Amino acid sequence: MLYIDPREGSKELVEPLSRMGLPVRVERMEYGDVSFVGSGPDGPIGIGIEYKTVGDLLSSWHDGRLLGHQLPGMLNSYSIVYLLIEGSISGDSEDGIREWGRRGWSTIRSQTKYSTLMGWLQTIRTLYGVHVLTTANLLTTAVQVAAIYKWWEKPYASHGSPVEIHTPDLRRGLLSPTRIMKVAHTFPGVGLEKLPDIEEKFGSIREMVNADAAEWMTVPGIGRKTAQGIVNYVEIK
Repeated sequence: MLYIDPREGSKELVEPLSRMGLPVRVERMEYGDVSFVGSGPDGPIGIGIEYKTVGDLLSSWHDGRLLGHQLPGMLNSYSIVYLLIEGSISGDSEDGIREWGRRGWSTIRSQTKYSTLMGWLQTIRTLYGVHVLTTANLLTTAVQVAAIYKWWEKPYASHGSPVEIHTPDLRRGLLSPTRIMKVAHTFPGVGLEKLPDIEEKFGSIREMVNADAAEWMTVPGIGRKTAQGIVNYVEIK
């Protein structure tokens, strides 16, 4: 059974998925737009799909909904998580984000750089195991959802060569961000992948902000330039 959230956006998937002959039920979910139970290597597992247009992706990123609420909830609720992004995007000559529409390519008014967005998507793919897929329009989004559902509907052992589902240790940093992590993430040069190591290094926010460059350089992945940049940032009034 495919469960579809009735809120704006996701509810548009009900009609095309039903026309494909798939079992669909509309049901309000706390996290995700689509969910179902799939066949995992050791039995049934929960699969969750977050569906966003390009505009909604950028909006939810800027206001903190995606990273602070939606994605952590998805990772905590489902064994396998997909992020479906509807719309074609590219970068322009000034590293802005362009979207393909009825009138061709147009630049989106956003404070986000294209390279930053691509790097962030790569981070959630690599460190948190999120499957990031793009689609052209509503119909191809529905087709993609159907393909995902049918793949997980089959017995796991029937898929070519067996693949172990990998759940990186760093996922814990996104699921339960501490106060130290939240403050550290505001420092220049500190990405999501460094937060768990920073959490282990410093016992409190006070200890962290009072640390000198030499102490910061003992954190894996932080070199002299980044360490000095953090110290300078903390000293700014």
